[in-house]
Amino acid sequence: MIKKLFILSAIIIACAGCQSLYPVAVEGPPEYRQVPFGFAGPLSNNGSKISFIADFKGESNISNSYMNKVIDKERYGFLDFEESAYEPVFKEVSKARSLLRSIVFKDVDLEGVTPEEAARWIDERVKRVSPDCAFETELFTKAMEILPTLKKDKGVLRVTIKCKNISAMDLIDKIGKLTEEEYGFTKNESVVNTVRFIFGLADDWRGENRYSINPKAFRQLFGDDNSPENVKRKFAGAGVDLSDNESKVIVWSWSCLVIAKEGLLKQVDKVLGVNYFFKMDLWSDEIFDTEYPFDSMNIMDTGEASKEMREKLDKIEFGEIEFDDVKVSDLLDYMAKMSRSLDPEGKGVEIELRLSKEDAEGEGNFKSTLSPSIDSINLRGALRYVCEKAKLKCKVGKDKIIVASRYLPLYPIETKYYPVVKYFDDEPVSEDDVKNYLSATRIPFCDGTSVEYIKEKKLFKATLTTDAFEKLPYVLFAVWGYTHAFIYEKDSQIKEKISTLKPGVPVMVKGVPFFMDCKLDGLDFKQPCFLIKDIEAIKNPVLPKLRKYEPANP
Repeated sequence: MIKKLFILSAIIIACAGCQSLYPVAVEGPPEYRQVPFGFAGPLSNNGSKISFIADFKGESNISNSYMNKVIDKERYGFLDFEESAYEPVFKEVSKARSLLRSIVFKDVDLEGVTPEEAARWIDERVKRVSPDCAFETELFTKAMEILPTLKKDKGVLRVTIKCKNISAMDLIDKIGKLTEEEYGFTKNESVVNTVRFIFGLADDWRGENRYSINPKAFRQLFGDDNSPENVKRKFAGAGVDLSDNESKVIVWSWSCLVIAKEGLLKQVDKVLGVNYFFKMDLWSDEIFDTEYPFDSMNIMDTGEASKEMREKLDKIEFGEIEFDDVKVSDLLDYMAKMSRSLDPEGKGVEIELRLSKEDAEGEGNFKSTLSPSIDSINLRGALRYVCEKAKLKCKVGKDKIIVASRYLPLYPIETKYYPVVKYFDDEPVSEDDVKNYLSATRIPFCDGTSVEYIKEKKLFKATLTTDAFEKLPYVLFAVWGYTHAFIYEKDSQIKEKISTLKPGVPVMVKGVPFFMDCKLDGLDFKQPCFLIKDIEAIKNPVLPKLRKYEPANP
């Protein structure tokens, strides 16, 4: 029996209308979200309020740096930091999981509710704070709806839930455990356990956790030996046995991947003292839809889609779609026609097929006929199916959907120049090398686009579609030679605090990372900065928990 962590009522047969839902205060993420020092830049946190722990080095000397030319020294001061052994271990989680852990219910008081009602209660309140969690909370609600049909002999389960200051994720876990126990589900048949696995909560499912551990903290945890065998021995000394064939440990610089059953992963979390979660999101949904990536672009680009079109992608549901060797053009016409009859407003969507000359003449990768056999799928899924099978891509606009050849440009092409501080000076780099790097970060390349480094002028020339230029500066600063500038406003109270700090002390830094619009040699570029809003020496720093354990004997 799973131990109950909150007060509950006995199972009773009762009408569905008997419930009492009391108001609750919902908090969003904290004002400053703590992230690893190595991820404190604007690439993943542009404009967000974040904090980090690092060792203070002192004022930064920029007299010989390009930043001496581009940032106002009269207004800003510059600081240097380095990684700290006192930085906590972070676990990388999905964006939704991170948000569900940061959304806190101050006071939960539910009396005589069914699991479905409790799930809907969470779903409604989480969506008020963050719509990004809608898929996960709706999935949990669906599972709660299914349960009574699987255990009809148990009747209607009603529970009383009272708790304070609990995260949405922990509340989901409690409801899942309670429901699983009271309905008498076994681990093999439990729908709840399956859903809890999706959240990373089911003990007996094999999962994987990626931990962000800076090199200094890693040495404090595991010594100088970063081999998987040594890491496993350390965990064994802490009571976590990862010696079975299913458990694996993979170590990189700055991160450690542990693959094991979820129950063991929870023990690893405890040993490492994981209280912080982060997700490094390269692009926001508003800039680019990264749901279906392939090569250097996405199958589906919804960057210009209206809210109405986005909703239609998910709400228009097709029934059976079954054809034998149907032309792609006819299939798209069928989908457009059916969308009008399935759209409650009767408008549907317009779908246009655009092919490159090569594809139209049958000389490209385009597959002109398909044989779909699909029982049920929404419009988004149907478009994805066509594009994947026929080697096409899709752009969802404000009032029309364009399905096109993968390398046919769907945005205007422009040429821009960017200043370079340092750029692979030690070895020649071909255009293909640069394109491969940019492609890996989802910069789209189409027919007629190119990139070039003009070494003698220290310029980067980019001929790309206009949508690519929205993302390019956020990627290229890493190879242009620009470095992060940790800056503070000299006329703020921060200056007095900084004067009291000694080099080498661990500090908590709070601020906002952003890209500052600058000019170098008359050309525009975006300088990555971190504007410090507050800084405090850590009075009683705590080293990682694993240090108190001795390694197990080999």
